[in-house]
Amino acid sequence: MDRDLVIPADNLDLIAFQSDGNLKDFADAVLTGVNDLEKAIEEEIGKWDVEKSISELPTKPTEELIKSLLNCKKQCPFCGVPCERAGLNHSDHFSEYHIPDGLSGYSDITSGKLSANVCTVSVSSGETFKNEDTDYKYVAYKNYKSVNSFYKSWQIQLDSSYKATSYWKSVFYRFNKDFAKKYGAEPADIPEGWNISKGQVRKDLEETYQVSLNSIV
Repeated sequence: MDRDLVIPADNLDLIAFQSDGNLKDFADAVLTGVNDLEKAIEEEIGKWDVEKSISELPTKPTEELIKSLLNCKKQCPFCGVPCERAGLNHSDHFSEYHIPDGLSGYSDITSGKLSANVCTVSVSSGETFKNEDTDYKYVAYKNYKSVNSFYKSWQIQLDSSYKATSYWKSVFYRFNKDFAKKYGAEPADIPEGWNISKGQVRKDLEETYQVSLNSIV
């Protein structure tokens, strides 16, 4: 606001501790001073023209707040998860949690089956892929950044031990045939261990994101 809060000097008498040593008198003096100070602050704030001050700011607070809350909408070129970096002004993209890339339509060239691989595992392997972006030429997953500038902008962690969350395993297991139909592919070979109960999925989600689902559903 670029204004000074002016407080009458007599409201600061309590600093002088004008007390004769009696604890009760001292406490009363402090409380009186605090109450007077509170009233002075309220009166001063009441004089502020908040709307006018906000309208004169070089940027609109609401717009800046919205921008700060928006995440990037760029999606992983393999599994399709959105970038998790806050805001929109960044050149590199990242997501901590990736999902089986068959959920976005990736399939095995030989078998025609949807892929159950997670791209964080793929980029640390010796496997290859091809798609429209590669002009249908095989490229090693570990060299995915060489495809184009968008692929290069994605920072996909190399982790051969990474496993998809139980939620996405359960989704893929339950709707495997539906995804295959959607993408015109054969159903993926999904381990029976991906048939995870709703209770376990719920527990894993709460542990992963440190939130109680009871508070949001």
